[in-house]
Amino acid sequence: MNNSLIKKDNRFINKIKEWLKNKLKNLIVTKKTETPSKNSEQQLDTTFQPLEDTQLEIDSSTCFIPSTPSIIAIEYDKKSAEKQRKKQEKFLQKNLAKYGITKDEWEEIDKYKGSAYFLPTTMLHKVDLYQYNMPRYGGVYNNPDFLEPETIIDSYCKVYSVMCKFGKRNNKDFHIYRIDSDLFSDEMKESGQTESLLSFSKESYKFDFSKGKNSLIFLNGILEKGIPCIDFTEFTGDSESEILLPPFLNIDYYDTEELLDGAYPIYNVYISKNNPNLLTDEERENMAFLKQSILNSRIPYEYYTHWYYTITHNPSAQGDDEKSVMLRQEFFKWQENLKKYLQLRFREIENEIDYPKLKPTDFLTWGIERGKQGVEDFKTKMQQVNNLFKEVNNSKEDEKDR
Repeated sequence: MNNSLIKKDNRFINKIKEWLKNKLKNLIVTKKTETPSKNSEQQLDTTFQPLEDTQLEIDSSTCFIPSTPSIIAIEYDKKSAEKQRKKQEKFLQKNLAKYGITKDEWEEIDKYKGSAYFLPTTMLHKVDLYQYNMPRYGGVYNNPDFLEPETIIDSYCKVYSVMCKFGKRNNKDFHIYRIDSDLFSDEMKESGQTESLLSFSKESYKFDFSKGKNSLIFLNGILEKGIPCIDFTEFTGDSESEILLPPFLNIDYYDTEELLDGAYPIYNVYISKNNPNLLTDEERENMAFLKQSILNSRIPYEYYTHWYYTITHNPSAQGDDEKSVMLRQEFFKWQENLKKYLQLRFREIENEIDYPKLKPTDFLTWGIERGKQGVEDFKTKMQQVNNLFKEVNNSKEDEKDR
């Protein structure tokens, strides 16, 4: 009995072994049919091998065209860049509305961000171009219209309007730095005023800039809130640290703080401004006369183009020829009239800023921002009134209890 049971168990075990063996055989056969041979792998590798630099010039009609993950990546980058651009534009528009700055005004001042034009940085400086031997910046000569007196006046006035709007609403002091040419700085020390547009940085000095250069000084100061200026970071939202100042601010130089590497002096400067009084009738008449004399002159164009032509053909030119001397003297006279006109016009602009004259669409945006602030102020006032009423009621209740 026991032997028969053992035999049956052995047969059952053998059947299971046979069944497992057959299953394993079928699985191995299936894998072989699905897996390519080594030769076929090599063949596939040579067929779809990535193109090297030497294989780029091939017949486009017969070449293998891969799938388009790179195109998808490019499209993704484009969408991402467009999304970022719209975000920055929205950020800019919001802050322009906050300060009441028009689109035209921003476009004008944006020209000077990072690298100011050749003309505005020297237009109000009484500098002999031949003595200074300035490099050939592209700003003016890529845009000859900028030498037109009307364009010069329009640019300065729009830029100053932006600076006043920002200054009146700015509630922060700035620690500012500048590496200056001693030629321009000597002129400012003598006059006690900023000359033309003046660019400072909120970041400390980058000393590498001064290597190998002579006649530089380092300026260091505090710009108090309320002074006309423009902080580009406020509008761009990026790491831009430039602060642009207008002409005609008071600037006082203090004694040298220290010498950088024993070569470059560092000066502390104090910058302030005068309160803009309303123009008298006589000043208004004088302003109109000055503007007409400025617009009727072609001296800026003649002076700059003659200097540019001379210095291009003769880099060592000293400007002592008869025409250069005559044009330089005439230009300085014209320049003095421009400064007198702008000083009067800037006073007028600053007195207009409290209620800026904007186009209807710009005014609406500006009004909405001011309105939002007005609502917040109203809520605050109402809360204060409610608190007063509560205090009165509480005091009445206390009296009843007594």
